[in-house]
Amino acid sequence: MAQINPSDFRLYARFECLEEALLQSEEGDHKFQGTLLDIGLGGVQIESSQPLPTDTKLLLVLEGKEGGPLLRVHGRAKYCNAPQGSSAFMTGFKFVPESHQERVAIAEFVHDVFQRQWEILGS
Repeated sequence: MAQINPSDFRLYARFECLEEALLQSEEGDHKFQGTLLDIGLGGVQIESSQPLPTDTKLLLVLEGKEGGPLLRVHGRAKYCNAPQGSSAFMTGFKFVPESHQERVAIAEFVHDVFQRQWEILGS
Protein backbone atom coordinates (compact mmCIF):
# COMPACT_ATOMS: atom_id res chain seq x y z
CA MET A 1 0.00 0.00 0.00
CA ALA A 2 1.36 3.43 -0.98
CA GLN A 3 2.07 5.91 1.76
CA ILE A 4 0.17 9.18 1.68
CA ASN A 5 2.22 12.29 2.22
CA PRO A 6 0.33 14.68 4.55
CA SER A 7 1.59 17.64 2.52
CA ASP A 8 -0.46 16.33 -0.44
CA PHE A 9 -3.68 17.41 1.26
CA ARG A 10 -5.01 20.91 0.65
CA LEU A 11 -5.88 23.09 3.60
CA TYR A 12 -8.92 24.52 1.80
CA ALA A 13 -11.50 23.15 -0.62
CA ARG A 14 -11.21 24.21 -4.26
CA PHE A 15 -14.10 25.33 -6.45
CA GLU A 16 -14.22 25.36 -10.25
CA CYS A 17 -13.70 28.86 -11.54
CA LEU A 18 -13.21 29.69 -15.20
CA GLU A 19 -12.05 33.31 -15.12
CA GLU A 20 -9.51 35.08 -17.29
CA ALA A 21 -6.58 36.40 -15.28
CA LEU A 22 -3.53 38.59 -15.67
CA LEU A 23 -0.40 37.92 -13.66
CA GLN A 24 2.38 40.45 -13.51
CA SER A 25 5.70 40.86 -11.79
CA GLU A 26 5.90 43.40 -8.98
CA GLU A 27 7.75 45.77 -11.30
CA GLY A 28 5.04 45.30 -13.93
CA ASP A 29 7.61 44.51 -16.63
CA HIS A 30 6.49 40.88 -17.12
CA LYS A 31 2.84 40.05 -17.80
CA PHE A 32 1.21 36.67 -18.28
CA GLN A 33 -2.32 35.77 -19.38
CA GLY A 34 -4.06 32.71 -18.03
CA THR A 35 -7.33 31.10 -17.05
CA LEU A 36 -8.20 30.21 -13.47
CA LEU A 37 -9.38 26.61 -13.37
CA ASP A 38 -10.15 26.38 -9.67
CA ILE A 39 -9.87 28.51 -6.58
CA GLY A 40 -9.76 28.11 -2.81
CA LEU A 41 -8.80 30.29 0.13
CA GLY A 42 -5.16 29.23 -0.27
CA GLY A 43 -4.68 29.71 -4.00
CA VAL A 44 -5.67 28.90 -7.56
CA GLN A 45 -4.74 26.63 -10.42
CA ILE A 46 -3.97 28.52 -13.61
CA GLU A 47 -3.76 27.30 -17.19
CA SER A 48 -1.60 29.39 -19.53
CA SER A 49 0.07 29.17 -22.93
CA GLN A 50 3.42 30.20 -21.49
CA PRO A 51 5.24 29.06 -18.36
CA LEU A 52 4.97 31.23 -15.27
CA PRO A 53 8.07 31.88 -13.16
CA THR A 54 8.07 29.87 -9.94
CA ASP A 55 8.98 31.21 -6.49
CA THR A 56 8.67 34.78 -7.76
CA LYS A 57 6.28 37.32 -6.28
CA LEU A 58 3.45 38.00 -8.73
CA LEU A 59 0.27 40.02 -8.66
CA LEU A 60 -2.88 38.19 -9.79
CA VAL A 61 -5.50 40.50 -11.31
CA LEU A 62 -9.04 39.53 -12.32
CA GLU A 63 -10.90 42.23 -14.20
CA GLY A 64 -14.53 42.96 -13.36
CA LYS A 65 -17.22 43.38 -15.99
CA GLU A 66 -17.07 47.18 -15.61
CA GLY A 67 -13.30 47.19 -16.21
CA GLY A 68 -12.33 47.66 -12.57
CA PRO A 69 -10.40 44.98 -10.71
CA LEU A 70 -12.55 42.15 -9.39
CA LEU A 71 -9.63 40.73 -7.44
CA ARG A 72 -6.02 41.87 -6.95
CA VAL A 73 -3.86 39.68 -4.75
CA HIS A 74 -0.18 38.89 -4.33
CA GLY A 75 1.21 35.38 -4.40
CA ARG A 76 3.78 32.97 -5.78
CA ALA A 77 3.68 30.27 -8.40
CA LYS A 78 4.62 27.09 -6.50
CA TYR A 79 4.95 24.90 -9.59
CA CYS A 80 4.48 25.16 -13.35
CA ASN A 81 4.23 22.01 -15.50
CA ALA A 82 3.13 21.14 -19.01
CA PRO A 83 1.18 17.86 -18.90
CA GLN A 84 2.46 15.30 -21.40
CA GLY A 85 0.88 15.82 -24.79
CA SER A 86 -0.40 19.31 -23.93
CA SER A 87 0.77 22.71 -25.12
CA ALA A 88 -0.70 24.42 -22.04
CA PHE A 89 1.07 24.98 -18.72
CA MET A 90 -0.59 24.25 -15.38
CA THR A 91 0.49 26.45 -12.48
CA GLY A 92 -0.27 26.19 -8.79
CA PHE A 93 -0.46 29.76 -7.45
CA LYS A 94 -0.40 30.26 -3.68
CA PHE A 95 -1.92 33.43 -2.28
CA VAL A 96 0.45 35.53 -0.18
CA PRO A 97 -1.77 38.47 0.76
CA GLU A 98 0.08 41.59 1.83
CA SER A 99 -2.79 43.24 3.66
CA HIS A 100 -6.01 42.57 5.51
CA GLN A 101 -7.85 44.04 2.52
CA GLU A 102 -6.33 41.37 0.22
CA ARG A 103 -7.34 38.57 2.63
CA VAL A 104 -10.91 39.89 2.73
CA ALA A 105 -11.00 40.20 -1.08
CA ILE A 106 -9.89 36.56 -1.44
CA ALA A 107 -12.52 35.33 1.04
CA GLU A 108 -15.29 37.34 -0.65
CA PHE A 109 -14.34 36.17 -4.13
CA VAL A 110 -14.11 32.50 -3.11
CA HIS A 111 -17.47 32.84 -1.32
CA ASP A 112 -19.03 34.29 -4.50
CA VAL A 113 -17.67 31.38 -6.58
CA PHE A 114 -19.03 28.88 -4.03
CA GLN A 115 -22.41 30.67 -3.95
CA ARG A 116 -22.71 30.58 -7.77
CA GLN A 117 -21.96 26.84 -7.81
CA TRP A 118 -24.45 26.22 -5.00
CA GLU A 119 -27.17 28.06 -6.93
CA ILE A 120 -26.44 26.03 -10.07
CA LEU A 121 -26.68 22.77 -8.10
CA GLY A 122 -29.91 23.91 -6.47
CA SER A 123 -31.68 24.70 -9.74
